[in-house]
Amino acid sequence: MPLPKSLITITPFSKLLALLLFITFPIAGFFAGMEYQKSLGDHERNVITGNTIKSFDECVAAGNPVMESYPRQCMTDDGAHFVEEIQTVPNPSASPTPNISSEIPPEEQVACTLDAKLCPDGSYVGRFPPNCEFAACPVE
Repeated sequence: MPLPKSLITITPFSKLLALLLFITFPIAGFFAGMEYQKSLGDHERNVITGNTIKSFDECVAAGNPVMESYPRQCMTDDGAHFVEEIQTVPNPSASPTPNISSEIPPEEQVACTLDAKLCPDGSYVGRFPPNCEFAACPVE
């Protein structure tokens, strides 16, 4: 049984209906879904932590991803960024480094380039002030 001509004819109304059904509604639904997911994420984060995240440790405890860098870094879903605080422990056996720049008057201070010279034994030596000449290679 053939369909009536009024059902198979393309009219301005059928074009508008197709535009709404196949283009406008899917796009609007996509953006509505994105907003819905954002609202779910905010709610879940507040339920887990009970408040906003304020430190690296709280960020890790909330299950957010940790970047394996030094120092480690944690980022929340909303873009907050926290860096792990590293506590350095002084080495008591290390001797203190003298502050050479304060012992030499500024007009006598010399800066040498950081070149390196390969010695015959495979070691390297650098340049030293005041003439910035290479140090002698060690004798085998």
